[in-house]
Amino acid sequence: MLPAEPLQLLIGACFATCAAADAGDDFSNNLFSDLAPLLALFGERVTMQFMSQSTGWADNIILAMAPLGIITAIVGAIRVGGPSWLKAIIGRVRESRAIAESELMSSTSNEVCELWNGQEIVRVMGAGPIREFIILLPEGSGKNGGQANTQATTPTKTSSTTGTGSESVDSPRTGPKIANEMLAMELKDPQNKSHKYLEEHELTIRERISGKLTTKGPDPEKALRDVSNSEKPDENRPSVVIIRNTDADTPNLTLNVHNQVGSGELYMVAVCGLVLQLSVLVYSGFATYQPTSMLLKDGNPIANYAFPCTAAGTLLLVAGMLICSHVVEGSTSETRYRPAAGKEARVVWLQKSGTVNDQAFESFAIFSNDAQALVTTSQRKEPDSSENRPGTEKTAWGDEVKAVTATMVSICGFIVQFIGLRGMHWSASVAQLGATIVMAILRAWVRRNVAELPKSQSLLSGHEMDWLAMTFGGFSKAPWLHPPKVGGNRHSRPWDWRVSAVEDPAKCEKLRRQPETTGTNTDESMTCGAMRIRRDLGELADWHGPASVEAIALARAIEVTLDTLIVPEGEEFTWSLLTLKPFNVSGRELVTFRVDRRENRHWRAYSDEIEAALSLWLYSVYEYETIAPSRSRDDAWLRAKGTLEKPSLRLLGSHTAALQRDLQLWMPDVTSRVIEVDDTKSKNDSSIMEVESHRVVGFASNVRSGS
Repeated sequence: MLPAEPLQLLIGACFATCAAADAGDDFSNNLFSDLAPLLALFGERVTMQFMSQSTGWADNIILAMAPLGIITAIVGAIRVGGPSWLKAIIGRVRESRAIAESELMSSTSNEVCELWNGQEIVRVMGAGPIREFIILLPEGSGKNGGQANTQATTPTKTSSTTGTGSESVDSPRTGPKIANEMLAMELKDPQNKSHKYLEEHELTIRERISGKLTTKGPDPEKALRDVSNSEKPDENRPSVVIIRNTDADTPNLTLNVHNQVGSGELYMVAVCGLVLQLSVLVYSGFATYQPTSMLLKDGNPIANYAFPCTAAGTLLLVAGMLICSHVVEGSTSETRYRPAAGKEARVVWLQKSGTVNDQAFESFAIFSNDAQALVTTSQRKEPDSSENRPGTEKTAWGDEVKAVTATMVSICGFIVQFIGLRGMHWSASVAQLGATIVMAILRAWVRRNVAELPKSQSLLSGHEMDWLAMTFGGFSKAPWLHPPKVGGNRHSRPWDWRVSAVEDPAKCEKLRRQPETTGTNTDESMTCGAMRIRRDLGELADWHGPASVEAIALARAIEVTLDTLIVPEGEEFTWSLLTLKPFNVSGRELVTFRVDRRENRHWRAYSDEIEAALSLWLYSVYEYETIAPSRSRDDAWLRAKGTLEKPSLRLLGSHTAALQRDLQLWMPDVTSRVIEVDDTKSKNDSSIMEVESHRVVGFASNVRSGS
């Protein structure tokens, strides 16, 4: 054979191959008919993200049509609801349910929480230090600058916020008088059930599709109650109600940072997906059986098994994916709450600093831009405890059956579809791949709110509730009512709550008997109202403040002193402290504290009121304690981080011979040094000790103080 003959044979073979098969069919059939179905197996992260926010059948249908992430959906159904033997096959038999919840479910629990890291919402395993407060305001408060028409009311709940308010000294002087028209309670409180401030709401089909809530019709019981209240002004409902849902272990930020009412978009996309998937099957059928449009496979008619396998496999795969998605979505229970007519809901999340699952989080207040038409909670469904042995986790029998069925149907459907597409014309695989890409885009579109972020305010660690309580004083400027474009400094606060530390004993308020009536004291000060709100927030949140230990010790000391010195007369009285008026207004206000006699005839001081006052005071003077010293050539930068303490003064009274003698007789030697001081402006005396004004407390006559 001549040297040129092998080359001629090779070229001839190439032309023969090209003539035997259509170029597009030869290349595309091998590429798309194999690659298109295989691509549908992948897409783990996008599928998990979509499933983690699924709350209904519309989400399930969207995931099932032209599916992506088939393996992830199957594994997810097994992890959430599968039996142990099936979990063992995928290597998840020892996996905690909390891991599956954090990755696949929409719920939060005492094992999984959602926290704000300053940039985005993250799901973390563990019980996060975060609380949700639902603030119900007169409708339109956010639009008119908080100038809602409000009238003084008297809450009847004994543990609720009561009393304040002289006129607000905020420059706009708008909004409800702090605490006077406010009520704090738990969601399950009988008063909430009676007045229906916030009640469960089941979305109707019309509301789900339209995305708008229907207007509430008149409630005969409520109308009768309102008529009764109008005859008794002291029993009117408060203008502002603060509610915390204690049934939810941890709040769900993802479902509430955006105002989501209906699922109209979801239903539209679900219908589009259904039409798109059916269109692919119809096209494949026409390409196979329609004489005028019949396509060939390798120059021959399409095999008889191809389209039946493609259609049956696709339908089985869609059904299996639908069940897989339902197993995951059905493992959680969503409850929606709607504010009463004439009210709008603002949701504020307070997050304390701490470490959760080896991740450090700072203190923040998180809130949405607009009022919430619905407040949603999502909790995972727990199996019947009577069927579980202690220390074990058992999945409901029905979920196990559905998980096994979904797994088998999905796998069989994928295999049959793959075989069918291999026998189809290459355009059928391209059509299925195109449908998968389109549905992936539509899934991302309906979840576009994931990229949107809530508003947040960095807070001082330990003083989160102080910040929220003080925002009600400057109601019209509250950040959660009018979110700023840029978050404020963590050291900034709405106003200062400071005690007039040095008082003249001759001008101090005497102990006063508590009035027999239980009505609201409308002459109570703004600072006193802030203290009472702070007290109620602490009770609702079940958080201890930075001065809890000291407050309990002080309350106990007051109780012991009263038991020793006060004769058992009366059942309750109040004592008071002078505070500076807020917003740099000159003058003083009174903050009152209760003391009553218990059934065992011992006096009781309310440590929660003392703790609230101390916490607000510490919050207001924190800035003075942390001001960085001017740059100098000394060692202050090192000493400031050490154990060196700043000097403080406790004024025990005006200097007299009798007081000096009593202190020498009764004060232990190991206590702080007792000295005689004089208020002076001279700076030439070497005996002068400079003490910051907020570190001077006590009683003395004719003492000048900057506080």
